Amino acid sequence: MRPTAVTLHGRSVRLEPLGPEHAAGLFVAAEPSTFRFMPAQPSPWDLGGFLIYIRRLLALEHTNCYAVASVADNRLLGVTCEMDIRSEHRGLEIGNTWLAPEVRGTAINPEMKRLLLARAFETPLFGAAHGAHDPATGPPGPAIRVQLKTDERNTRSQRAMERLGFTREGVLRRHMIVGDGVQRNSVMYSVIAEEWPRVRDTIDARLAELQR
Repeated sequence: MRPTAVTLHGRSVRLEPLGPEHAAGLFVAAEPSTFRFMPAQPSPWDLGGFLIYIRRLLALEHTNCYAVASVADNRLLGVTCEMDIRSEHRGLEIGNTWLAPEVRGTAINPEMKRLLLARAFETPLFGAAHGAHDPATGPPGPAIRVQLKTDERNTRSQRAMERLGFTREGVLRRHMIVGDGVQRNSVMYSVIAEEWPRVRDTIDARLAELQR
C-alpha cells in the first residue's frame, strides 16, 4: 500500500495535499529565480502556467505533493513533495521543494522537514493496511531511509541540509537537465532510521532558536 498525502500540522507551518486550488496563492509566493535549480517549473509564468505545473506534479508516479502554508495567516509559501516512494524498500525522497524568498532562513524549512521526517520514521507509513509482509507492497512499518538532493551550485541548500544534520553521501554527475539548460550535478543527502533521533534533536534545537 503506497502512502497517501495527509495534512500535517506544525507550529509555524501546515502541509496540505497539493491541488489546483493552490495555484493562485503559489503564483503570488513564487518568483522565477526560485526555480533556477529545478527541473519542474511553471511555464508560462502566469496563473495558467501554475495550474499546469501543479497538474504535472500530481501526475508524477510514486509522489505525494504538498502546499506549504503559514499557520499564522494561511498564506501559501511554497511546495514540497514525497518522491520516489519505494514501499518495497521502505524509502522515499523529500524533494521538488521551493519556498517564497521572504521565508528562507526562517523556521519554515526546518519545521516542514521535521513534519515529513517524523511522518516517515515515526508512523507505519508503509504497508499500514496489511500487518504482514506482502511482496507487492513490502514489509509494513516506518521508513528506513529518507533521501534529499540539491543542485551542486545551490550552496545555500547544502548548508541548510548540513545544519539540520543530514548526511552528505556524494555527487551524482550530470544527473539532470534543469530549467536553465544546465546539465546539473546533484548532491545527495540522507537520513536513515538509526540517525533520526539525532537529526530530530538537531532540528528541534534549530527550531527553538528560530521560534524564540
